[in-house]
Amino acid sequence: MHRVWDMQTQTALLNELEQSFRNGGIARRNSIVSKIGDLFVGGADAYSEEQVELFGEVLTRLVEEIEIGARAELSRSVAGLRIGPSNLLRKLAMDEAIEVAEPLLLGRVALGDDILVECARSRGQGHLLAISRRPHLSASVTEPLTERGDDTVLRSVVGNSGAVFSDCGYQNLVNRAEGNDDLALAVGARPELPRHHFLRLLAIASNLVRTEIQAAHPEHAGAIHGVVRGVTESVANRTFLESDRYREAASDVRDLLAAGELGDLTILKFAQERATEHTVVALALLSKLEIAKVEGMFREERFEGLLVLARALGLGWPTAKSLLNLQAGIVGLSRSQVERALATFERTDRSTAEKVLAIKRRGKPN
Repeated sequence: MHRVWDMQTQTALLNELEQSFRNGGIARRNSIVSKIGDLFVGGADAYSEEQVELFGEVLTRLVEEIEIGARAELSRSVAGLRIGPSNLLRKLAMDEAIEVAEPLLLGRVALGDDILVECARSRGQGHLLAISRRPHLSASVTEPLTERGDDTVLRSVVGNSGAVFSDCGYQNLVNRAEGNDDLALAVGARPELPRHHFLRLLAIASNLVRTEIQAAHPEHAGAIHGVVRGVTESVANRTFLESDRYREAASDVRDLLAAGELGDLTILKFAQERATEHTVVALALLSKLEIAKVEGMFREERFEGLLVLARALGLGWPTAKSLLNLQAGIVGLSRSQVERALATFERTDRSTAEKVLAIKRRGKPN
């Protein structure tokens, strides 16, 4: 049974042990720290705050000069306590040896968020994994985990029902879920996932993940399909605008539009020169459609979309034909298909084409 000493006796005993520590070899030092640790743990619940900090001060000074095994033993001892000296807890939790830090990072003893955040931002994946398994994690702690954690850490923290995520934390998770079906499914399963992050997740998810989500929520399958389509186009549109070639094309075409020089002949010239980015941007600006939608028309196997767009914009057949020739070079339309498109183009009423274009602008299905 452990004996609880009064403050004066404790101080004298600790000073005596510390002096013996300084004069001993490594084995002696390991043994002394173990005895001090046992003395502290045995009476921790009865010690005053002043006494707890006294033990912490002594142990923190001595712990640097003992072996990893002895540090790990001390860490396991204090990890089961309800409270502990803050300086000692930080010292052990920040230890670069995971076998020393892990018991505290996993344990029930209270660690301040400042310690956990510092550890998550500076230590290895083993430390991050241990932190991710704590019963409760604040948003300030999960944020660095989502930034630095590997796949194992990410799956662990996402699967932790006691973890709270900031908006930035969710953004990190969604970004890192791209191309990672397991993580995407886990993030999508979080019941409190904010809507804008949920939509972004759907936009970058694979078909398999979308199918899983629809299977889990069949009543929302239609809505999910529409959302995915719209968000995917929006994300793709930003991607195009961020590319150097589309950014350059957008600048050139906007200058022409501002000068009143963007029209049938300009688009004809772009298409004939196979300047795909300039052609797409020009059509998008004139039609007020997203770049992703117009670019998608050039990748369709059918030519009706481009013909309707050309007719709605009042472009002539030479320009429409050049657009189809440009499309043919992308998806392989045959010459005969291009020629047959003339009849379709001539039959298409412009007012009807304009109505179809208006529907496309509102984002309704074709």
